[in-house]
Formats: sequence, structure tokens, C-alpha cells
Amino acid sequence: MVLFSTNRYPEQPLVVKGAGAGGDVTAAGVFADIMRAARV
Repeated sequence: MVLFSTNRYPEQPLVVKGAGAGGDVTAAGVFADIMRAARV
């Protein structure tokens, strides 16, 4: 699960979560998504 606390969500952070695939798999997926977004 990833929480984004931003100016748009000051009181209640934006929560991004998915199915429970385990810590390693989830971390790899989040990292891949970040790398993909950084290339755009």
C-alpha cells in the first residue's frame, strides 16, 4: 500500500493498494510503475 499526502489530500491521504501478493512482489510492482512513470 502506498499513501500520498499532498496539498490536494491534506487531511486524508490518497491510498493506492492492490491484492496481497506479498512484500517482495508488491515492492517490485510499485518500483516498476515508478520507473515507467518517470520515463514519460
